[in-house]
Amino acid sequence: MKFRISGNLKLAASLVIIGGMIFGGVYQINKYAVEGLLRQDARETSTSVAEFFGKNLPGIANIIAGEHPSSEAQAFIAAGIEAKDVDLFKLYSPDGKLVLSTGPRSAAPTAKEALGNHNPAALNAIRQKRPFVKLETEMEDGKPEFIAETYVPIVMDGKVAGGAEVYINQTALANGFRQSFAWASAVIALLAAAGFAAPAYGFHLRSRQKSAADENVRYLATHDALTGLANRASFAASLSNKLNGARNKDHLVALHFVDLDFFKEVNDQYGHEFGDQVLRTVAARMTAILRDGDIVSRFGGDEFVIAQFGIADHEVLANATARIVKVFETPLSIDDREVTVKASIGTSVSAMEAGAAERLIANADTAVYVVKARGRNGHCFFESRFDEEKRKRHAIEVLMRDAVANDRFELHYQPLVKLTEGRLKGFEALLRLRGGDGTFIPPSDIIPIAEETGLIDEIGSWVLEEACRAAAGWPQELQVSVNLSAAQFRRRSVVNVTRKALDSSGLDPGRLLLEITESLLLSDTDSVIDQLLQLKALGVSIAMDDFGTGYSSLSYMLKLPFDLLKIDKSFVQEIRTGSESARTVIQTIIAMGHTLGMTVTAEGVETEVQAQVLLDLRCDDAQGYLFAKPMPATDIPALLMKSFAADISDAELPQVQHGATAAA
Repeated sequence: MKFRISGNLKLAASLVIIGGMIFGGVYQINKYAVEGLLRQDARETSTSVAEFFGKNLPGIANIIAGEHPSSEAQAFIAAGIEAKDVDLFKLYSPDGKLVLSTGPRSAAPTAKEALGNHNPAALNAIRQKRPFVKLETEMEDGKPEFIAETYVPIVMDGKVAGGAEVYINQTALANGFRQSFAWASAVIALLAAAGFAAPAYGFHLRSRQKSAADENVRYLATHDALTGLANRASFAASLSNKLNGARNKDHLVALHFVDLDFFKEVNDQYGHEFGDQVLRTVAARMTAILRDGDIVSRFGGDEFVIAQFGIADHEVLANATARIVKVFETPLSIDDREVTVKASIGTSVSAMEAGAAERLIANADTAVYVVKARGRNGHCFFESRFDEEKRKRHAIEVLMRDAVANDRFELHYQPLVKLTEGRLKGFEALLRLRGGDGTFIPPSDIIPIAEETGLIDEIGSWVLEEACRAAAGWPQELQVSVNLSAAQFRRRSVVNVTRKALDSSGLDPGRLLLEITESLLLSDTDSVIDQLLQLKALGVSIAMDDFGTGYSSLSYMLKLPFDLLKIDKSFVQEIRTGSESARTVIQTIIAMGHTLGMTVTAEGVETEVQAQVLLDLRCDDAQGYLFAKPMPATDIPALLMKSFAADISDAELPQVQHGATAAA
């Protein structure tokens, strides 16, 4: 018996076969279409990421060169990869060396990893300014994850400055494509339409995701990632637009440049996370004082700028400026910790006219330089003469950097004399730097710039090491004194630097005298006391320099381990005028020092009358031009030969009448 297949069954079978063929064809078409769409999306997204970071990432050239990214750059990268839904972001140098790796999927960056070793094709594509895309499927919790591994060039000024490796998790996008395909495949009758609808839905899904990501990128292009304030470029554009469109040219615009003082020390002491919270809190406080129409920006690091428009008169200007200054009068409360942040604020003022934006910013920046030169923590308005001061300050900074790099600083040594015996007691080491004309630049110009630029660390270390090395070659009874900067205490580096200088030179710690000024006690006193006690534990002596000109709290004189008081030269100079009040002040300082068990030294002694008065008042030691000017180390041996051959001759030191009493 033959089995016959009916026509309907044949038709059904044919339809099934045709449907299967259509299904298979649609499956293959959609598979390749999905892969194509994923590749296209990966190329576009990764290229967008690379272009965004190449144009906007702070210090990207330095990062590619191998420097560790700043906290600002790290925050920017984190915000950028979140905005683009990037799973992993790596930066390579032009030769393929890995310089940065970040993202939730990344391990710590491996400095030895080279792109040419594990993916030479990608490195070759980057060098040719082409993207390289590789699609991978990984299993996560038993489910597939679709990852696009993309390599794109970082192009700066038309040249390949490096490369970026961008991992994009396309699982959601791929699943959307595949779900659309599965639905289309299940409904055979609508295969043709569904075959078109699947990629169309995918395009819609990708477009929606891309739109949200692009919106975040646009926000980051105009705002600071850490504080949410306008960034520098956005601020400059807004400032120019407001000035160009100003209707009342009689009104003024004030631009305030705010630079937080010693913010690096906040980061060093409390950590970058805490420092970021400080920046956000300061940003919030400044935003709160703005009037309608004013704008505030974070220019980067610890710099903020505020523009205030439509100022009718100087009284309004004074009130607006006072509100900004007041922001820094109240301590910040962060993580149950109070921290006082001060600022140097420079203000420039101009008429509301087109083309004034760049001049306003530059002048306010110059005013900040002046505030810093005056000791920071203050405010001033720009004056035209400040430009010359800024140029001078910049020229000194250039000289200082050259001196650090090429060992061009010098130490001169001023003799310290024991008044009661007329004998040499030691030397004070004084930093010297020659200007372009060969004359010495005043230390009062050098030290503030060194503190501001961070050069104080290298300079301070060199001074201590060089002074200890020189003193180690002198007779054992001679001491050397070195001035310490407040910045060295803020950085908490002074103890280690001193220990290293003593160890490397072999100098007996008892022969080293470290001098600090009273202003050091005005902030973070607990930290200062702790470091001074550690220095005392090393065996060195501590001196209070310029006593009587600053804080002079007797309570701290009892707490702090001082061995010596130095009377400021301003009091000594008054002796020549016959000032009884100056004599009384000096006598009081000497009596107090002796009562507390300290030696007392007078600075700036220039006449025999001054020396005799100091001896009468029982001052222990003195230094000044009367005895000798500061001299290079090469002149010290000759002085030692003369001073230790016998009592110091009349030609070397003035005669003073020993044995006189304070009542004389």
